[in-house]
Amino acid sequence: MLAFAVARSPFTAGLFARKPSPPRAPQPAALQTQAAAPRPDTPQLSTEELADWRRRVAQAWRRDPFFTLEEEQALRALKAAIAPRPTPAPALPPSASLPAYTVRMVLISGASKLAAINGRLVSEGEMLGEERVAEILPNAVILERAGERRKVEIAGGNVPLRVER
Repeated sequence: MLAFAVARSPFTAGLFARKPSPPRAPQPAALQTQAAAPRPDTPQLSTEELADWRRRVAQAWRRDPFFTLEEEQALRALKAAIAPRPTPAPALPPSASLPAYTVRMVLISGASKLAAINGRLVSEGEMLGEERVAEILPNAVILERAGERRKVEIAGGNVPLRVER
């Protein structure tokens, strides 16, 4: 922060003195009534139309101005892909003590490994309920609890995707 100090003198007193603003002239009555009356060329909205207009404006302002429409659609598609979906019943019933997890996506980039499990992004070593994410593989996630390991594969099969820079 930068601050300046000015010594008081007859010269500086006049420079920094606040001058009062001139009084405003009263507005003519004709202008006051004209401003309050609606313009004849302006359409009048019903209460329902006004509520619908406000809802649409609020939705438009939720849009991120830094994304193009195509980027927003791709982001929505990605969010829908990793959102939790109902899983088909397994052939063998799982153990009552272990919850059923659904792996939707695995992302491996160099040393960084992430997985979307039940709509939550996790990395190796994080806890998922009572289980720890022991390892993230290209097509599955290994969960560990009390020394026991289990493998949860990607739901719907593996679709490899390679991004090159």
